[in-house]
Amino acid sequence: MRAPPPHFYNGLTCQKHHSNLQAIHMRTKRKFKASGYVVCWCVKLVEVWVELEPTTRKEKLEKKLEKIKTYKVDALDIPDAPLGVPKAFAPLMACYIQAVYGVKVIPHIRLLDINTNALLNIVGGLLFCGVDNFVILQGDQPKYGNPISELNTDDALQVIRSKYGDRVSVGCLVSLRKNVSEIVKRIVKDYDFFLLMRAVNENLEKIKVLRQIRADAKLIAYVIVCESENCKRLRSMLEGQPIVNVERVDEHLNNLVEYVDGILLSSPGSIDTIVKVLELLNEIGIL
Repeated sequence: MRAPPPHFYNGLTCQKHHSNLQAIHMRTKRKFKASGYVVCWCVKLVEVWVELEPTTRKEKLEKKLEKIKTYKVDALDIPDAPLGVPKAFAPLMACYIQAVYGVKVIPHIRLLDINTNALLNIVGGLLFCGVDNFVILQGDQPKYGNPISELNTDDALQVIRSKYGDRVSVGCLVSLRKNVSEIVKRIVKDYDFFLLMRAVNENLEKIKVLRQIRADAKLIAYVIVCESENCKRLRSMLEGQPIVNVERVDEHLNNLVEYVDGILLSSPGSIDTIVKVLELLNEIGIL
């Protein structure tokens, strides 16, 4: 049993529980009681991150932030040029949001668009803004121009570590569609956190392996959510990715939260869907 995660709140009492997730709270308490920890603590089972799509319209950004600011989300994850379509530069948006709203931000850095010099320049700029968490990834093929393709993700990590060391917390994507040996090759590298794609029931055993090998790293599960009117659109746009209907989110989390440190809520094109899930999480005591 790992030591209690930093999401334990001493002296608090959990009042709001959904019937499915209450059992998880009780199992967790029993485990830590057996380990000698105080049972009366209230457990925040997972961190909750929200994906915030980039936009060039400040008023649109402000409306989105207004909708989610009442919920105690742990971080805003900002993709860069999703599907290869240029919008506002994610690292720049991250600096703005953190400076104006004081919210923890985790921008993505697309390696297909930059060389080594630009990578170090971007990371240095983020540190200047006080942003020390980010994700490095290849990204989708650019809609305009040609990809640079100078760095793969693991090489980029080495470049960043050589200049900035542990001043930064670096994450990457891990697809659980790959076999265990391929996944292990990625997770043994010096990343601080992993965004898990396809974190569904059939891949729970793989997540357990990740946890055993990298107990020191955060495992954050992508949870792409939809409602009836946009489920078909998302399944077409994100072909092959598991999409969870809002009505089944509690069931999905019931199977997942014991094995990860956090969830990343995503619903491309629909911040209102994310808000509905946040409201559900608030009702069941996760937020």
